[in-house]
Parts: sequence; C-alpha cells; structure tokens
Amino acid sequence: MSDSQAQAASRAAAAIVESLPPRVAFAGGLWRTASPPLLPGEAEGVAGALEARRVEFAIGRAFARQALAALGVAPCPIPRARSRAPVWPEGLVGSISHCDGFCGAIAARGDLYAGVGLDVDSAAPLARASRPLVCADGELDDAQSRNGLARDSAAKLIFSIKESVYKAYAQATGDFLDFLDVAVELDSPSTFLARIIAPHRRSPPGGPDLAGVFGLVPGFVFSAIGISSSSRDQEHEPKSTSMDKASRGDRPHQDAYPA
Repeated sequence: MSDSQAQAASRAAAAIVESLPPRVAFAGGLWRTASPPLLPGEAEGVAGALEARRVEFAIGRAFARQALAALGVAPCPIPRARSRAPVWPEGLVGSISHCDGFCGAIAARGDLYAGVGLDVDSAAPLARASRPLVCADGELDDAQSRNGLARDSAAKLIFSIKESVYKAYAQATGDFLDFLDVAVELDSPSTFLARIIAPHRRSPPGGPDLAGVFGLVPGFVFSAIGISSSSRDQEHEPKSTSMDKASRGDRPHQDAYPA
C-alpha cells in the first residue's frame, strides 16, 4: 500500500461521509492490517474462492461491522444468501462496495430506510462497448451540459449511480433492475435524481422518483442513496440483502452480488 493510495482512499472516505443521507453510518477506506477474521457462517460464502476474493470478502464484512457498530449493533455475522447477497441483521439494511484500492460499507435502521445503496468505483472510464447498456444518450448529454463532465466521466458516474440505486431498490422491493430501467438526472454538482421508468417494475416506497448523492474525487467515483421506509406497506417489508462488487460477465452490473 503506497502513501498515495492511502491518501486517495482517505479522501474518498471523507467525501462519502460528508455526502451520506441522514442517519446512515459508514466505514471504509484501505484496510491497513492483515485480512480480518470471518465470523461463524461467513466463510461458506467464499468457499473455494481465490485468496484475493476471500480477503476482499473479509474486509467488506469488517467494514460492515464497523458501520453497524456506529448504530449500536454488536459484532455479528453477515453471511451470504443463496443469491450471494449479504444477509444483514434483522431490522437493518446495508450495502458493501469495493474496488481496487478501496472498500466501504453503509448501514441504517430499517424503520428509517427500506433500502440503502453504496457504490465506489475507480475513476477509470467505462468501457465504450458497455455504455449503450448502461446509459441513454440523453443521460450522457445532460451530465455533460449540466455538470461540465467529459463523456467518459459522465458514463462512469451514471454507471455508479445506477449501481447504488440497484442495491437500494433490491432491498426495498425484493426485485432487480436493469440499467435502462432507471433514468438518471444530475440535479446539482453532488446530487442526482433517479426515476424507475420501466413499466413492469414496481415502485419502491414513496414512488418511482429517488434522490441520492454522488462525488468524484481523485482516483474514485462514488454514489449513495437511501430509500425512506416512511411510506412502506406490508408488500415492501425490508429484504436483508445488498448488492456488492463482482463481474457479471458481459453484463456491466459489476457491483451485483458477491460481497
């Protein structure tokens, strides 16, 4: 771990903390010691995985426990469901995200949020071949004109935003989105609006219009969102899941399941 990597991760962590929705706890950055231990029931989630994946998994769990501790939750296992999503303690929601040089987790109480989503990614451009699968042309044009972003940066930012929306929506509804099911608008230099536009997708609590935050810091792009539980009904009971960083082959949902 170089000093420059540590500084970049620290800047990203500070920016995330400053941006998060109210009453959402965060822990993250670079893990500075040996791989943390797993708790009972967690190792099965990475049985047979490569060492790098096991370390990544363990660090994600350790940061998730730190975020939960900020809410007064004692250390507890965060196993992986058959869907490969993390299983959060009852009454809580959370999200874990990791990329090269950074790992972070957020957590919140289910009586406040039906779902939360965090995505942190490198600032490297999104592959051009993936852009039509992720972004509508109007979204890229809007991001460029409103925020003065280069098209490469705009595409990566929209990717990150849709990943965080994907995670929070899955927790809030138990359903899963594709990228083009969501339309994103950057309504300020640090906030976004996302609308569920696919008619076959049910609306999350509070309706199809969602608001979140984003940031671009040297080396990283991040986004976060919380879907309020205030108007949730019985159909939208909280799902103890979140989506995490992994490749889905040709599909660009890189943050989809393994956490």
